[in-house]
Amino acid sequence: MTRKRFLVSSCVLLLVVLAALTFMGTREGERVNALMPTMGGMQLWNDEVLQGGWRVQRHIGTGHCRLLDADDYRQAWGEGLDCRHAQVARAVAGEIPLNAKRMTILVHGLAGFSWTFRDMKPALNKAGIAAEHWNYASTRGSLSEHVAAFHSMMNALDGVEEVSFVAHSLGGLLLRQALADEGQPWRTRVKVSGLIMIGTPNQGAALADRFKDNSFFKVGLDEAGQNLTSGYAANIPKPTVPYRLVAGQLPGEGNPLIPGADDGMVAVTEVRIELDHELLVIDGNHAAITADEQVIEITKKSLFDWMARPIAPI
Repeated sequence: MTRKRFLVSSCVLLLVVLAALTFMGTREGERVNALMPTMGGMQLWNDEVLQGGWRVQRHIGTGHCRLLDADDYRQAWGEGLDCRHAQVARAVAGEIPLNAKRMTILVHGLAGFSWTFRDMKPALNKAGIAAEHWNYASTRGSLSEHVAAFHSMMNALDGVEEVSFVAHSLGGLLLRQALADEGQPWRTRVKVSGLIMIGTPNQGAALADRFKDNSFFKVGLDEAGQNLTSGYAANIPKPTVPYRLVAGQLPGEGNPLIPGADDGMVAVTEVRIELDHELLVIDGNHAAITADEQVIEITKKSLFDWMARPIAPI
């Protein structure tokens, strides 16, 4: 086959594939949509609706939305309520499962995404714990803005009667601040069984204090980076729900920019909310600690302990 014929054949094949994907991904009454894979939402998308592994996301810049399935393929997109309507239609058709009455929501930290819980989520699901990851644009905006996005998602969460949370790093501060607001509508219908914070700088992070005035730090991490400083983080209300703390520790001296033992980003002492709090310390670094087998086992045990209690009537 000549080079010209090969190129023509390749182009024809590509057009056929794109046409097939568009035909498969477009439903009556919806915008034309190519059924294409996505990265699930990294720093530019907030999850607004979670149901059965599917999610409605909104872009923080353009404001448009998209409906992703459990494999992060875009099933629909549009403006306003377009994606919510598409999600409801698929749920009515039985394509999207109902949420479990008991759910565990996994919340990543600053610059994190679903990769943070790449090993933990399937391990929890395999153990019979309905776990779902919540995506938010952590490096764009302030902690208060992320808390508002979290409440919006929780207020739209259907079918869930009891929820527990597992948070990494900044995600723990986000949940501490969110759980202090008991006036949100979802708090009257969903019981919070507990919170696990992994590598969360509850006292603030020495690294954030050190670099808070650095222009690259400010631009790269936005206001949320400033919220990691000791002056802000240490003043967030203490959780009123059961909670457990896990810290990581590198061998040897660790990061020379951080006083004492640390996981490369957060000091062990910074994870405590109060000095006398029980703290589980695991050998490991900040980014990989959620994938540690011991951390996963501890998380499962904690969640099962909390789930053993019957769902209280509301």
